[in-house]
Amino acid sequence: AHAMTDVTGFGLLGHLHELTLAGGLAAVVEANAVPAIAGALELLGDDRAIAGGSRNNRRYAEAFASFDARVDEVRRRLVTDAMTSGGLLVAVDPARAGDLPGAVIGRLLDGEPGTIRVI
Repeated sequence: AHAMTDVTGFGLLGHLHELTLAGGLAAVVEANAVPAIAGALELLGDDRAIAGGSRNNRRYAEAFASFDARVDEVRRRLVTDAMTSGGLLVAVDPARAGDLPGAVIGRLLDGEPGTIRVI
């Protein structure tokens, strides 16, 4: 699969959900591989720093995403955070992933279209 979208107010999981629905695929995201800007993880550890849009994203994601028990609350918040920089989410052939700048955060696979497992 080859696709690209920007990650904005719907958070990483919201945009990945749209991408996987359109492609008829499922996804696995490695929570610890998702990059965060300096200080973001510390802020996400404070309940007072969670935006209303991020809380809405989290509730929305419950319909299509599941979290491994080992994924901590801060990382769960990161992947549903509405306060993103508009980075790009790119799906490419695994053999070409190293050709692009950025981080490999997971993979697309056959499965229920639009579903995401965060490990």
